[in-house]
Amino acid sequence: MIFEVHNACFRYPQGKRVLSQISFVAKSGEIMSILGSNGAGKTTLLRCMLGLLKWERGETQLDGVPLRKLKYRDVWSKIGYVPQARLNAFTYTALEMALLGRSAHLGLFELPNNDDRQIAREALECVGIAHLQDKLCSRISGGELQMVLIARALATKPQMLILDEPESNLDFRNQATVLETIKNLKAVSGIGSIVNTHYPDHALTISDTALIMQQDGTGVYGAARDVISEPNLAKAFGIDVKIFEYQDDHHRHTCVMPVY
Repeated sequence: MIFEVHNACFRYPQGKRVLSQISFVAKSGEIMSILGSNGAGKTTLLRCMLGLLKWERGETQLDGVPLRKLKYRDVWSKIGYVPQARLNAFTYTALEMALLGRSAHLGLFELPNNDDRQIAREALECVGIAHLQDKLCSRISGGELQMVLIARALATKPQMLILDEPESNLDFRNQATVLETIKNLKAVSGIGSIVNTHYPDHALTISDTALIMQQDGTGVYGAARDVISEPNLAKAFGIDVKIFEYQDDHHRHTCVMPVY
């Protein structure tokens, strides 16, 4: 699947333009990161490109077809959306939450069947939390809830995931678990991801391509290791940065540090 945004602009009613001339291409089997400071329009971009907000100019395309011409079910049977995890008082169990991911494949009054439940169980198992299936989402940790939301998206059987800051508000271990899950889904199942993140070093670790949102609403897009550079990050975040690389016995690691 190819997910594209072409020359897209957006402004809120009676407000300044938030996004200007945004273009990128994301493909199944690849990971793209979206980076930018608070207020740069990252979440607005996600809403626009998914059709939740209407572009002022430009368009989103799915396999070359404008998103506005596609039926709701055709879009959401191919794309799994993972919002930020918030510890609200969910009365769903983890399995019931994952089962919600099957809604794009059901008719208006159709109920999930045994096959749908099995797919939801497999989604929980895929992200390593099958043991939580009977626990209430209000009784699990933030990291566990984030994995439940990823499982819900996977239950859709998507070709691509779109994740809004999936590692925010998590400790180091859970951040690493989320990133490793995204990488494994690409390697094992060929599922691509578009990841909205605050962490340049995370983006460098997992991404094939990247889009850096600038304060003027424009974006810089390209191969991750070309785009995520010290000058581009300094311009986007308004602070000088240094990128360090080091090699251990098995991997090359990248660290992005602000210069105070």
